[in-house]
Amino acid sequence: DGARTIFLTSVNNELGTVEIACSRLDSDSPTVSKGGILATVTVKQIGYSVSKQVTVRYRIWDSQATMVATGRSYIPLSSKQSATGSFQCFRNYPNPFNSCCQIEFEIASATHITLEVLNILGQSVRTLVDGYKSAGNYSVVWDGRDNSQQSVASGIYLYRIVAGDFSETHKMILMK
Repeated sequence: DGARTIFLTSVNNELGTVEIACSRLDSDSPTVSKGGILATVTVKQIGYSVSKQVTVRYRIWDSQATMVATGRSYIPLSSKQSATGSFQCFRNYPNPFNSCCQIEFEIASATHITLEVLNILGQSVRTLVDGYKSAGNYSVVWDGRDNSQQSVASGIYLYRIVAGDFSETHKMILMK
């Protein structure tokens, strides 16, 4: 029928959103018809990140499983670090993970920090951090190995951070 399907991306940096829309562009006139928003992606920064932006990549398939569009959009992140003045341990990512994951935490004041990986029974598997740290944001990678540098089995693990009176534990899943 001479019409083309077009895909549009709109980025709102203040709200941290990307909208992906499609529409049909009629060949006889410059009007857009029969379209709508396919997805709205909202990005919320929950911890400190060294990255200056979030990249949103997308692929769109039609009903016959043919890829009809791909693209990417960028949302700049605020350069401000979290100013909560508290101790925080953020969720690891990715979760579940295959070979390694990243754990980020924030320290409000200088203190001794212990960050340990535990098995489901609460037994220490790996000590990632055990030392004095100044206030700030930190990131640690766990490579799925124990203190003897042996690979651990797939399963549910915990990680616990202790900083003075602050203690927090989260669950993570290693899937090989």
